[in-house]
Amino acid sequence: MSSFVETRVLTLSDRLAELEKDRRNNITSHRSEHLVQPSEDLSKQATDNLLSFVKQTSEKSKREIDRLIDELANLKWRLDNDRDQVQQQIANYAALNQSAAQLTEIALDGVRQVKKEPNPEAQS
Repeated sequence: MSSFVETRVLTLSDRLAELEKDRRNNITSHRSEHLVQPSEDLSKQATDNLLSFVKQTSEKSKREIDRLIDELANLKWRLDNDRDQVQQQIANYAALNQSAAQLTEIALDGVRQVKKEPNPEAQS
């Protein structure tokens, strides 16, 4: 169970690192694509391009973050479920242990009673 969670967290960390790398690559490629432009509309086009890029990048990042949050919520649910199962198994084991102790006590009382009673065959 613990190694599964560690693996999932490492996978999520790797994915976040990939997203950051993609974001940096997109910024670099976006800059290089728009270096050579006619000067008359450069400011408006640069602004439009930047807004478009920011929107695309943020939407992609938000979708990925939402996906990661869903994965973490699923992991949390599984951990809670596993915890509940372990607690139930411990409770069952404790009840079984208690029953075994009571049965042992009953058997011991029976043996004590047999030792106290005189044996009718031995008296004959």
